[in-house]
Amino acid sequence: MIVGSKQAIVTMTALAIVWLGLGAFTSDSVAGRLNRRPSLAESALSLNSGEIEIGVGYLFGHDTRPVDVSLIPPAKGRSRDGDLTLVPSIDLALGITDRIELQLAYDLRYFNPERGGSEWGSGDVRLFGKFHLLKSRGYFPHVGLRLGVKLPLADDEKGLGTEEFDFLVSFLFTRKLGPLIGNINLGVIILGDPNPGEDPEDVFTWAASLLYPATKRLTIIAQASGHPATNRPGVNDFAEFRLGTTVKLTSYLTWDIAALYGIGPASPNWGGTTGLTLRF
Repeated sequence: MIVGSKQAIVTMTALAIVWLGLGAFTSDSVAGRLNRRPSLAESALSLNSGEIEIGVGYLFGHDTRPVDVSLIPPAKGRSRDGDLTLVPSIDLALGITDRIELQLAYDLRYFNPERGGSEWGSGDVRLFGKFHLLKSRGYFPHVGLRLGVKLPLADDEKGLGTEEFDFLVSFLFTRKLGPLIGNINLGVIILGDPNPGEDPEDVFTWAASLLYPATKRLTIIAQASGHPATNRPGVNDFAEFRLGTTVKLTSYLTWDIAALYGIGPASPNWGGTTGLTLRF
């Protein structure tokens, strides 16, 4: 059963209506594929065949929960909230064809909880396949599909992971809105079940971003993403906002930086991220 959030659904529906409405005033429906970092909202477009993208970054979140760990109760003897550092976080992407992209994400995690000892260790490996299904035509956006699986390498006893496989299905929408590029992602995460015999639980996820290419080298990014709470203990509302920029240093290398602000029990109070992306 998908446990929804009326507020999140209403918000995303309103964003979609405004987004498509703005599209009526634009004649150019071709939206470029920009670097993934520092936004979590995926473009529906994929890398061209043979293109490779490598991103290496750093993230700090104050009074938050380890990434993907908002979906479980806290480890024994530790609080659920604390300061989280991801260093390094690594993202790899490969264009298989002009419409199919393979992705891999991995990080090392340092978590300093409000109660209990700090922990350092491996995060999970996340594998994705992204498919550019439909090109933008008229008022309609580019449409993509992203399928993913989380391979559980993070230690549950350290509070760094769930030690369960999770699966993602997400639809991606991208459209050029005058000088802006808009992305909306709507999906479901199918959670692994640590208690055999219980029905598996799904979580609705959403993400949206607006990108403004201010110059040929500078892009400003505003992004929001999250998931609602479920009936599972420890699975609380998560909503995170990011405001940042990317700077194209060379034709191959891009630097990014963004500030983080969250609302909801599982979100960081504040934080930041920065990194480099190499594409060749």
